[in-house]
Amino acid sequence: MSKSKYSEAQIKTMLDMRWGRNGYHRHTLEEIGNKFNVSRARIHQILRPDGLRGESTGSSEVFTCPQLVKQPWFPIKSVITLRKLIDGGKIKAQLSNPTTKIKRYLIDKADVMRYLDSVTKPSNYE
Repeated sequence: MSKSKYSEAQIKTMLDMRWGRNGYHRHTLEEIGNKFNVSRARIHQILRPDGLRGESTGSSEVFTCPQLVKQPWFPIKSVITLRKLIDGGKIKAQLSNPTTKIKRYLIDKADVMRYLDSVTKPSNYE
């Protein structure tokens, strides 16, 4: 089975199920695999074919902190500064696995763009 065997709609559904978006609650890889009649490892390969990279979800992308600071369009180049913005509520992020001790955030590009727009637009036009 190659990734091309699945339609973009099916992959989007898998991503929505995995991250609890668009009306789905968060599902495990095994639960998603059961729905599509494949193993949890295969779902992992489909959703993350080259390790930890931003997954395309139609109009937006999801990044981890280290991925986001490496993006050429993102002005903050420090993971520590980014984590402070997340912890301070300036940028919305979701914990990828809230049961572990290490915090790994998933950040939607749309939320990052809203933050960047809010800090770059002039506050007064007079």
